[in-house]
Amino acid sequence: MASLVSVNRNVLAVSESYTYGTDTAIRIEGFETHFAFDPSDTQYALSVVEFTPALGITIGPVRYNTMTRMLADVTIENTCPLGFKTVTITSPMTSGPPEVVTLADAVEVVGATTPRIKRVYPIRGLQGANVLLAIEGAYTHFVNGFSHAILTPAAGITINSTTVSDPTHCVADITIDKDCVLGYKDVDVWNI
Repeated sequence: MASLVSVNRNVLAVSESYTYGTDTAIRIEGFETHFAFDPSDTQYALSVVEFTPALGITIGPVRYNTMTRMLADVTIENTCPLGFKTVTITSPMTSGPPEVVTLADAVEVVGATTPRIKRVYPIRGLQGANVLLAIEGAYTHFVNGFSHAILTPAAGITINSTTVSDPTHCVADITIDKDCVLGYKDVDVWNI
């Protein structure tokens, strides 16, 4: 049965845009879904992405990757009410009714000055590799020696160190075990 699995950015801020080409596009991943591409331009999706409640959320182009993965440009206007939003994807099928998949409380819209992780690079790492993970925060107060990166689920990932360069930037030196379970990880930085 098709289902919506994840949205890579679970915290969105008022008055910000998340766009393709800036490493901030919203990545949407399904399981056994049939996301559809536009036959006139196969880089774009024919599937429709909706956030509910939708007030103050503008969805720009949605790029098609595969039948289970898309990237959406999203702008959160300053009129958007704060709180959790449900994401729904509607995909036309070649026969029968459209496929509709929903993920409740997929993202949270927070105030513009709420501390949050804004960017993480690289977004992929190989099993068995050591990776320097650059983390950029917004309205954060990272402090060298007190701020520690945390990845969840953590099984198979070792955080060797976290080095802070300024209140909004740090680098986590991580080791990915050769048997680490594949999939997306949430990244957080805690001041301890």
